[in-house]
Amino acid sequence: MKLLLPIRVLALVSDDVSSLLAPRISAAEAVARDEKNSGIEGTVYTVDSDGNRSEVPAALVRLSGPSFSRETVTNGQGRYSFLALDTNKYQIDAMAPGLSGSTTVTFVSGATLEVPVELKVEAVNESVTVTAGTDPLFQRIRPISRS
Repeated sequence: MKLLLPIRVLALVSDDVSSLLAPRISAAEAVARDEKNSGIEGTVYTVDSDGNRSEVPAALVRLSGPSFSRETVTNGQGRYSFLALDTNKYQIDAMAPGLSGSTTVTFVSGATLEVPVELKVEAVNESVTVTAGTDPLFQRIRPISRS
């Protein structure tokens, strides 16, 4: 004679199994991770006479804060980024040969801020001064007479 005993199984059913397998992180670790990956990023670009935007690869970008300065170079798509920043006001200066642009931003730690920077043609500040005088070199030069 066989004796049948009921077996009860308790199962936890979830649509999202990954949440059960994922390691748990503390709130402090999550904030630290967010701050490490947060920062200021953007595109350096120019605008032509038709209004078309063109990204500027290999532009120098400088981020200046109250007590430090960092530099980077834009990638092939004209993108730059500065990560792991403290809450503060920052100056962003971008430069390429014959072009420059800048902007000021206020950054809050833990956020990601998209800041495009437009480059414009730099003003040329050159001057030439010509003065009249009695330079001995010019006194020796005489017109050639033709006979």
